[in-house]
Amino acid sequence: MLGRIRFETWPKVLADGRQPVVITRDRSLASDRVRVAANVADALALAQTLPGDTFFPQWRHLPWHETWRREGSDANFRYTFAILER
Repeated sequence: MLGRIRFETWPKVLADGRQPVVITRDRSLASDRVRVAANVADALALAQTLPGDTFFPQWRHLPWHETWRREGSDANFRYTFAILER
């Protein structure tokens, strides 16, 4: 999801084959490659997000084995990428 101005100024927004959802009242931006929503709620519906209070099944009890890990951070967040295999 992105706003109209960001969509219009991001030269590679369509380069990777994804179909962006643009929040705008300008319906002329809609095409077979671009979905348009009038507001955030409509954009979330178009993007097929999960409804609120949705829970995934428990997975920690399964026999996972961590095979790779990379930790990092930036100015705002600390994060960890991990590969888990069963």
